[in-house]
Amino acid sequence: MHVLDNSPISQPAIGRLVTEDQPVWQLVDNRLYVLPSDSIDENLLVEFFDSLSANNGNVYLNEYDYEFLEDSPDFNKHQNLKNAIADEKANMILPLYTPHQSQKQYLIFQSNNETLFSNIGLALYTAERISAYSLREAMSVYAKNNVDDFCEIARNTVDTRTFIKERISDATSSIFGPSFYGIVPGGHISNELLGIDEVVTFRKKKKLLERMEDNLRKYGKNKDPQAEAELTAIFKNIDIDILLAIYSKMPTKQREMLCYNVNPHKLAEQSCVKLKISMVDPKLRKGNDGVFRLFFEKNNKSEFVHFKRVETFVLYLMYIIDKYKNDNVDTLDIKQHKDQFVKLFNKNYSGMYGEASYDKLTIVKKEPGKKMSKHPKPLLLCHTDICQTIGSVCEKLQESALPYIIKTPQDHISVLKSNIIIPQEILDLVK
Repeated sequence: MHVLDNSPISQPAIGRLVTEDQPVWQLVDNRLYVLPSDSIDENLLVEFFDSLSANNGNVYLNEYDYEFLEDSPDFNKHQNLKNAIADEKANMILPLYTPHQSQKQYLIFQSNNETLFSNIGLALYTAERISAYSLREAMSVYAKNNVDDFCEIARNTVDTRTFIKERISDATSSIFGPSFYGIVPGGHISNELLGIDEVVTFRKKKKLLERMEDNLRKYGKNKDPQAEAELTAIFKNIDIDILLAIYSKMPTKQREMLCYNVNPHKLAEQSCVKLKISMVDPKLRKGNDGVFRLFFEKNNKSEFVHFKRVETFVLYLMYIIDKYKNDNVDTLDIKQHKDQFVKLFNKNYSGMYGEASYDKLTIVKKEPGKKMSKHPKPLLLCHTDICQTIGSVCEKLQESALPYIIKTPQDHISVLKSNIIIPQEILDLVK
């Protein structure tokens, strides 16, 4: 086990890193999944993540949560992950956020109640290192290829004097050199070209930061080696919060360029899949089918989307309607749309249980002997249902599921309005 800042980025502090060409659509980045097991006390997980939430903005790059899986995901099409879980006897999976990689990485490890806090801590440490490394790589490539855009955003985001005051106000600042995130120190790599001592002092930090724009422009003009060396040092060691601040100010299209390989909006623009809602003859309904059905259509092929939970269909239908009405929406707060949910549920299932179903998705109930969870469990199960069902349908159509899945309450589908077919009767119902 290695937890040193200069250990290889591919070497986790715990467990094993597994790479897959395609993601497991059911699994959300930065969510710790506990595989079906009797060895983990949920109260301990709640306690850990409650304490984590209190300091999340100050300590971690990513925002983390957890989920107990009632059933193991289908790993038959992800043999690397399936074999690694068996080899390690792992009962925990953490999908990693890596914007610079087109492949998907997972951290798997084993834990029990006695080692839970320390093992999760090591897992998050590993996740932070890898995410920060990937974000730095993505930002570095973007900046070198889009000098004017990056410089303008950076200039508007970080005023130099304020930046220096807040981020490196003393000589012991960790903005350059090893940090909690475990980024490999890069200053010594470029020292010969930079002409600086082994120790990067406060004044030299300030000087390098102020020369970032000049270096970018020199590199963009003639690939100047000294400019590239200084940029390498800056992007490898600059406080990750600064890169996040710049990233948060980037327009949507520029973010798409940053994460082109995995951007759902870009994939949606390229996709010819249509989402079609159709009426169903009541005589043909089976199981939990409602009045309406959802189909994914591509060319001459049509796939029926059959969710496991009735609430999932209504929830997904709300996202489709929301996107059809406004192509620019990026989130849907179900708590603000009770009337719509109830109407759609009662219409689709010819009953009067819409309000009760809505309450299941929006009210967090305290279970005896357990602490309060962050989200209602049925809502999380709906998101899992969406990812698993839509992911399976998209695999059959040989399409990426990213534009069509909703992994968290903050997400939205990315499908284009022009690719949505919906009966006027439904639109009239939710005017």
